[in-house]
Amino acid sequence: MSATNHNGSRGDVLLLLDSPNYIESLNSALAGTGTVISAGDVHRPMGVTDDREYELPEFSREYLDGRFEYREIAEPAWWIVKRNARVRTPNFDLISTATICGKPGVLLVEAKAHHGELETCGKSFKSSSSLENHQKIGASIELAHRALNGIAPGFKLSRDGFYQVSNRMAWGWRLASLGVRVTVLYLGFVQDPYWPKDQFESNEDWMQAARSYLGNIVPVDVLDRRIQCSERGSLLISAAALPAPPPQ
Repeated sequence: MSATNHNGSRGDVLLLLDSPNYIESLNSALAGTGTVISAGDVHRPMGVTDDREYELPEFSREYLDGRFEYREIAEPAWWIVKRNARVRTPNFDLISTATICGKPGVLLVEAKAHHGELETCGKSFKSSSSLENHQKIGASIELAHRALNGIAPGFKLSRDGFYQVSNRMAWGWRLASLGVRVTVLYLGFVQDPYWPKDQFESNEDWMQAARSYLGNIVPVDVLDRRIQCSERGSLLISAAALPAPPPQ
């Protein structure tokens, strides 16, 4: 599938993955986080020609087997009780194995290409939706909210507001609580030509927007600070900018 079918951050991620400078570029964005990727790491999606996003339970089953009990993040233990054609767990724009503080870890990337992608809404519920799944998602986010506040007070995770940030933080915490070293990176693509009126005009524009946006859910003093969530698992939340890749 051509990246031109994906406007904004999704297309930018796919083009970045196809770039010969992918590892160098992403490692520059990860500077200071203790997180490094190499040619031996596995990432999904693969790139423009293989753009399928993996859910974390699927990625964990295929590429993280033996590092933690991945069934703890599969339904019905976590997030949803029962899936159907419309129900999926959240998709990160990029999932990759990585080396974090010298040990195996997982990088979760949430990408943004313009201000309009900074969603603030809660998770909607329609009469055709599963109330059981809706309640389970709320309970999972509440569990993460309480656990994170026990580590670093000030988190405000919610199913009913800033849902997209909340679910990313909840999943990052869940992996870390199971013994995985996790980095969640909010990656802003600067000067994306597809969004001339709404683009992030500079690194500073993105960083200001990202910190303000994340600050609705994450305590400011937690950003860029690794917090211990279990004996072996930890979580770091960061934001960085890269130039939007040139369109193909």
